[in-house]
Amino acid sequence: MSTKDTPKFSKSDRALMVVSDATIYGSTRLQKYGFLLTQQYKKEMEGIAKATPELKFYDDWAPLWFGPFSKSLAKDIDACMQNGLIYKEPVKLSQNSFRYGLTLKGRRKWRAMLHKSTKDITAIHKKVMNLQKMRLERLLEYIYYAYPEYTVNSTIREKISGL
Repeated sequence: MSTKDTPKFSKSDRALMVVSDATIYGSTRLQKYGFLLTQQYKKEMEGIAKATPELKFYDDWAPLWFGPFSKSLAKDIDACMQNGLIYKEPVKLSQNSFRYGLTLKGRRKWRAMLHKSTKDITAIHKKVMNLQKMRLERLLEYIYYAYPEYTVNSTIREKISGL
């Protein structure tokens, strides 16, 4: 790939790392994936930011109603939807719930990201795919026990295994 063919990335493309090639059910799950990537893959995230500064990952995590939340991630998801990279559609069996995924255009961009920083971004991709196997309740339990400082404002804290 020549310099001329090198893909250009924008800050909002960070959201593609969170969605990866997965279908993610709910914005709560989406936020928690981003949070865990930030917490558990610091070295890989630093490598990605060094190679591609516009992909520097989220550092604005704050305790909100369902645990850690990043306004920047939410903004990036919206920007990617406006740019036709990520779709959001209602889940028929659940009221007020949505699923997120990459559009064809988003997949092309994601593949370009994988190609540019294979080692670090591949690790992120594997992590998201592993998180997909975890039930939401288990995901929340893990975060609430491992990172209690991000759950102080949670409205579901007592429901998560009696915390």
